[in-house]
Amino acid sequence: MGHSSSRRWGVVGVLLAAVAATAAWRTATANRGPEHQPDPRSTGSEVRQSPQEVQDYWTPERATGGRPAPMPEDG
Repeated sequence: MGHSSSRRWGVVGVLLAAVAATAAWRTATANRGPEHQPDPRSTGSEVRQSPQEVQDYWTPERATGGRPAPMPEDG
């Protein structure tokens, strides 16, 4: 009878460990936001020109008249 009792406690221990691991995994995955969510404070754009096209566009005359893009301010 002592043998079956220790086996029963072993099964209970394994089940409790499985429940705890499942609960920890679900908590960890539930707290994560959607994947690949961009930082709202950053800016970006899709590149549509090749480096050569960009270099050809920005002639010295255009570069002289160019203005920096607006950037978000820390706040």
